Amino acid sequence: MKKIFLALLLTSLASFSLAKSLPYTGGVDVFPQYIAGDTTTPFAVHFNATGLASNSDYTVKVRIGNSVSGGVWGHTWGGAAGWLPDDSSYASFTDPVCNVVTDASGNGSQWFFARCTTAASIVTTNIRICTSSIYVDGASVAYQTALDMSSNGGWIIGTLTNSSNVVVLAKDAGGNVLGTGITEDNGITDGNSSTDGYFKIALPEGTVTQLEFRNLDNTAHGFAHTGSWTITAGNITDAGTLNSSVPVELSSFSIE
Repeated sequence: MKKIFLALLLTSLASFSLAKSLPYTGGVDVFPQYIAGDTTTPFAVHFNATGLASNSDYTVKVRIGNSVSGGVWGHTWGGAAGWLPDDSSYASFTDPVCNVVTDASGNGSQWFFARCTTAASIVTTNIRICTSSIYVDGASVAYQTALDMSSNGGWIIGTLTNSSNVVVLAKDAGGNVLGTGITEDNGITDGNSSTDGYFKIALPEGTVTQLEFRNLDNTAHGFAHTGSWTITAGNITDAGTLNSSVPVELSSFSIE
């Protein structure tokens, strides 16, 4: 496994005259501890902050890079523009899927989707905000591991009923988010089946004990499913079909 850095870079479409240091609180609050070190498996990361400029539109790049050599290998999903490499100009990132729009109080949040641009011989993850390509003070940092999908990483697949465009979090017994993905049909070019509710997530070897689901506004979608799914290197584990409905609990009933 190789450590990678992931930088989440923002620039304002509303104004390019913002100060180099823009105070804010928050940052990346949901991210996978592991991502696929391949060029095809996307992952999801959630950004949430307060104290940004009010009523502004921030363009986002998800940067995956090598903390040793300084290289970058990130693709951000750009909607109609497709997969956008890190060296694309900010002008290319115009689709709402790669923008954070703040409210009147300067609050903004969004799920973003990314993948590696090269089979990862890459090291460490670091998620930051920047404005006009300048890092903002107080940037949040998160560390991840890039998996070699033939030696220490595999996948979990499944189908969540009646649930397209739902973020999936795969967790271990300690509640750690090991991997993330999004259900189909999500419009993302990822080579997956477009069957409604289908998902595929890269994970390290070991055991997944919970699959949790989030809407794109980061609210809970249905209920979490618990189980014991074993992930082995180079292989796919099928979680099967999962019901997205919230179970109904009857506290009492009577028959007359």
